[in-house]
Amino acid sequence: MNATAVIFTVGIGTYMLRASMFVVLGGRTPPQWLQRPLTYVGPAAIAALVGAMLLTTHGQVSVGSIPAVVAALSAFVLVRRTGNVMHSFVVGMPVFWVLTALGV
Repeated sequence: MNATAVIFTVGIGTYMLRASMFVVLGGRTPPQWLQRPLTYVGPAAIAALVGAMLLTTHGQVSVGSIPAVVAALSAFVLVRRTGNVMHSFVVGMPVFWVLTALGV
């Protein structure tokens, strides 16, 4: 089997797995025992992505760049004060861009 067929087959398989959740559960409310843990999936995914960005470099554990750390801390403080996650994007990314442009 050539590489193109393998990639195509795996792509179709993963697509069907992901789509099955929408097809099977679409229009239904999950039971309470499942719904409560699912509320933590989004924050856990964001924490894992940001933690990996800040604490690793090329697969090695290390503190990230100063602009990334300052932007993450400023976004964290703002979200803790306001309770709105969208504010983290409004503040965090511009802080990162400005500090990067300044060469910090």
